[in-house]
Amino acid sequence: MKRILGLYRRYREIISYLVAGGLATVVALGSFWLFFSVIGLEENLSNILSDICATLFAYVTNKVYVFRSKCETWGRFFREMFSFFSARVFAVLFNMIVFWAVNRVCQSLIGLEQDLSAWIAKLAIQVTYIVLNYVLSKLFVFRKKNR
Repeated sequence: MKRILGLYRRYREIISYLVAGGLATVVALGSFWLFFSVIGLEENLSNILSDICATLFAYVTNKVYVFRSKCETWGRFFREMFSFFSARVFAVLFNMIVFWAVNRVCQSLIGLEQDLSAWIAKLAIQVTYIVLNYVLSKLFVFRKKNR
């Protein structure tokens, strides 16, 4: 038990990020399902809206649980928030390009129907999206020297 606890303490940040990233993925996929399958919005708009929902969720979980960031001043808080959302805008733009490309390949080259290709594209980008966001958050947003 001590060994498991020691491993958790050593890798707490990564484990917490994977849990938070997994939950953000659930938010992204759930909101994509809501916008695309239930409401019937176009797949690219549904993808953008689901990314916004997941990003808002991710900011709170990353700040509070993963990186345990504390801001002593409002200025520092707004700088941190601006950095987080700027990094996520970059990640969302990357996400949009990859989503569009995978979706088009699935429809045009493979011949899948629109609904299936949109879901394959959304699932395909989630892993790279989580890794990219961790790197951006770790290196640029929640740097320990900024705390």
